[in-house]
Order: sequence, then C-alpha cells, then structure tokens
Amino acid sequence: DTASSGAMPLGETWEWDGSRWCLRSSWTAGLSGRAVWSMGYVTPLRKTIILSGFTGTGFVHDEWEWQTPRLADYQILRGGCAPISPAPILRTNSIGPRSDDDFVVTLLPGSLAPSAAVMLTGFSSVTGGGHTLPLALSSYGLSGCSLWVAAELAFPMTESSSELTWSARIPPDPAFLAARVWQQALLLDLGANPAGATVSRTAEATIGVR
Repeated sequence: DTASSGAMPLGETWEWDGSRWCLRSSWTAGLSGRAVWSMGYVTPLRKTIILSGFTGTGFVHDEWEWQTPRLADYQILRGGCAPISPAPILRTNSIGPRSDDDFVVTLLPGSLAPSAAVMLTGFSSVTGGGHTLPLALSSYGLSGCSLWVAAELAFPMTESSSELTWSARIPPDPAFLAARVWQQALLLDLGANPAGATVSRTAEATIGVR
C-alpha cells in the first residue's frame, strides 16, 4: 500500500493481518510512492496489481505487478477410505503455510462423525517407516484405507466450535522456504470399521513467504 503525507506520497508497504496493519517494507526501486492509485489482487494469478497514481509531481499511467518469489500453497490430493463418500478432507483458510506466520488447518469430516482426530505430517509421500507409499491399511483393520504420507509427526487435533483443527507456527527460518510437507488426518470413528478409524484425503503443503 502507498499513502500520502501532506503533498508528498509515501513509498511504504503495509499489510492487514485481520486485526492490525503491519509495515512490511518500503519500495527501494522501480515503483515510486504515489497517491490516488488503483490496486487489486488477482486471485487466479495470485498477484497484486497497482495502476496509475499521482507521484507528487504529476500523474503516471503505468501498471505494476507484485508476487512473492516463494509462493505458499496447500493442495488436496488423493486418499481417503473407499467406499466412504464424501471423503474427509483438510482445509485451510489461507493460501498455505508462510514463514513467520500461524498456519491453521480444519478437518471437514464428510459423511463421518469422528470423536477425535490426529494430524499425521511427513516430509515424503514416496516412502515412510520402511514402507513404500501408499501403504494399504486394510490389514490393520482400516478397511479400504491407505496411508499416503510418511507419518513422522503426529499431533492430536483440537476441538473448537464443533470443528477439529490443527495449527503450527512456521518459524522465520530461510531453511524452511519452499519446503514441502504432506498431511493426512487419522479420524477416530468406532463404527467405521474393525479398527474404529479412517483417514482423510492427503494434502501437500509448500512453505512460502508473504
């Protein structure tokens, strides 16, 4: 965002996080500070676009696009337990996990009514625990289910407002940028099968920056 202080526009970038404005950075090259501009976010392109404006000395009629060089992402993939339909899935209200930010995932149970759930998180969708993925779980009593993630981390999901959620704070460490993790929820439902448990569809998360 850019604003005006007296007659001279400011070249500053501010972000609204849902409760407050935060100064993120200042323009250092290219786009000048300006007022009376038009700005919008193009969701399919995941880009912010600024058009025209008054620079303090005159009006300009240009177009600028901005997109973070490392995009966060959260994609729902395969999985679930046949023949359960609709299958439980994981959902996030953000575009994906971002550095130095809270990341929250909600479980949509589909046609099930789980009493609890555990979030399984791993750093591979190819192998895990000495097994090639996906790993069929029918022999463990989870009829028609398969494990699609290396379940290296397991955390109970929290019940809040009749929803099961999982959250984590993504550290501001450059080593995490562009890292990918895979998630799959294990749902406890005593009537589902002999094991009393099912799994959700798989999600692939990519850690990005603002």
